[in-house]
Amino acid sequence: MNERWLVEDLILVGLLKVVQQGATLLGSAKIDAAEHLQTATRELIDQAPPNARPKILRRVRSTARRCVSPCVTKETPIATLGLATFHLLQHLVDEGYVSVGTSSPLSAALDIILPALEPAANDEEQMAVSRTTAIGIFDNLHKEGLFRDVVPLG
Repeated sequence: MNERWLVEDLILVGLLKVVQQGATLLGSAKIDAAEHLQTATRELIDQAPPNARPKILRRVRSTARRCVSPCVTKETPIATLGLATFHLLQHLVDEGYVSVGTSSPLSAALDIILPALEPAANDEEQMAVSRTTAIGIFDNLHKEGLFRDVVPLG
């Protein structure tokens, strides 16, 4: 896996980490989701040579700041970011760019996080706002040269 693909995947996992931290998850679900996302992160970063890992993680953080922060404020409901992440991930899966294995740590985390977003998903206005947010994030990532082989989310 090349560096760009690692950065792309790590940004997606990072978005889910933010959602997991802010979502209302019951019982041990929050901890379980965090552990699955940590495992997904570790599996991705372990694909890079050890000396390249710090650079990749710095690139992920700086890219996320430039691409996600303009679309999400502190007032943005976590459900909006969660649904935006879902829209983005679904688009990447539909385009055949990303695959979420059924027994992968990412899949296990999604199985925990997505049900917590269901009430917001039933709100048409919130779905529209989250889709607009997803489009903004995708466009910013695309301008950075990420997901370059994927048609725009629209």
